[in-house]
Amino acid sequence: MSGYCLLGATWLVKKTTGAIESISRRHAIVAVFTTVVAALVVSLATLRLSPVGLTRWQDHGVFHLLIPARGPRAVPLPPRARI
Repeated sequence: MSGYCLLGATWLVKKTTGAIESISRRHAIVAVFTTVVAALVVSLATLRLSPVGLTRWQDHGVFHLLIPARGPRAVPLPPRARI
């Protein structure tokens, strides 16, 4: 659910101005942290509870697959004009 909250909040940040934008920005910041925490909890629970998950994480080369998944580094973009 926090991922959907993050998606909606960031959409509102992009499409609105004023009070709605600032409220959405605060919601997006909270949603980022809760989404990351939820992903970590699920990943750690999978490692702890599933023998299949544990063996797959221990396979050689699994971390080489995750490195491209981290995406490009955050690069500040120039501010765009609002229409």
